[in-house]
Amino acid sequence: SLRGPEIGARDLAAREGPAERTARHRQARPHPIRRFLPLTLALTLFLTTLAPGFAAEPAWIERRVGALGVPLPAGAGWVQTQRDGGIWVASRVRRTVAGDAQFLYLALIEGQKVSAAFADWSPDRLAAQYLDWAVEDLTEDGVETGAYALTIRDRSAETHGTHTLYVLRVLKDYVDPWHPDLRLEAQELYLVIPPDFATNRTFYKILFTADCFFDGCIASDLDLSALHPLLDRLRDYSVPSM
Repeated sequence: SLRGPEIGARDLAAREGPAERTARHRQARPHPIRRFLPLTLALTLFLTTLAPGFAAEPAWIERRVGALGVPLPAGAGWVQTQRDGGIWVASRVRRTVAGDAQFLYLALIEGQKVSAAFADWSPDRLAAQYLDWAVEDLTEDGVETGAYALTIRDRSAETHGTHTLYVLRVLKDYVDPWHPDLRLEAQELYLVIPPDFATNRTFYKILFTADCFFDGCIASDLDLSALHPLLDRLRDYSVPSM
């Protein structure tokens, strides 16, 4: 069995590769979007016909993942789907007047169950370890394979409403993309660690991505601000309402 959480993050990372961590800690890769992004992109690009622009104000429909309620954008070109494991995804394509895809935006929510060894870890410690693994995985998946150059733009804790969210913001500059027109991708990964984590050993991941598919795209073009309002509207159903 896994030794207790007195094992430090550096020791764990040195002993085990990503596959072993997945098996031993039930720790899925921090960016589950990798598992089905090509399919999502194909469905969104070819089955969804949208007007150009990203300015329309979406409606918000709350979706439950475990004990967390998250309002996801709907309408105004947004398409919501539920994946295996209770994962919810909202996606939108921004097109030119000619109908060519320029940007793909995604918001994803997933619950993450971890082993009992982590039950008494503080939220700060758990988030630090998980984000360390996220950076490792991004590096192994893309930088070491030559797929993209990676820039860590921000790693911090933020307060949204009554929740402390642990965030990792990165930029991928593609060298050998999985889609021939893909140029840049911005990712924002937020961790939500609920008050009942010690009991249920489940925390939540909210992932935003923006991808651009044209030459000359720069980082400032990848605007995820339209998704930020949902961070202030998270609802924790593990806490009884008054």
